[in-house]
Order: sequence, then C-alpha cells, then structure tokens
Amino acid sequence: MLAAAVTPVLLFIAFLLLLLVSLSVPITKTIYLFQLVANVSSGILESGASGSVKFGVWGYCFSGVDVSGISSTYYLEKP
Repeated sequence: MLAAAVTPVLLFIAFLLLLLVSLSVPITKTIYLFQLVANVSSGILESGASGSVKFGVWGYCFSGVDVSGISSTYYLEKP
C-alpha cells in the first residue's frame, strides 16, 4: 500500500533530476561535479606549468596547459 503511494513521487523526482542533467549541458557550462587544478613551478629554472580539468555529468573538459620557461611561454590545447 505504501509502495503504491510512493512510486509516483519517486518517478517524478527521478524525472526532474534527469531533466536537470540533460538541460545542464547545452544551457549552462558551470554545472560540474568537481574541478582538478594543477600549478607546478620551479624556482631554480624559473619555469612552471598550470592547467585544469572539469569533470561533469557527461564527461570532462580540458582547459589546456600553460607552460612557461626561462624566456618563452607556450599554451598547449587538446587536439
């Protein structure tokens, strides 16, 4: 008896969550599960690298890597 009353409510909640996940990809890019940021530097050679990856519902987004050396700076992107 209780299961018959709870089932429509749970189905509606599941529908709302699926709708949120499906619409969050094309409409907003800010909904992600977590972000991994890496900053590495070396004081001896005055060089460093930094980059970030955002892990979302449908996959991941790689922002690229900034690499700086003694006299030059490079930006590496995902091909």
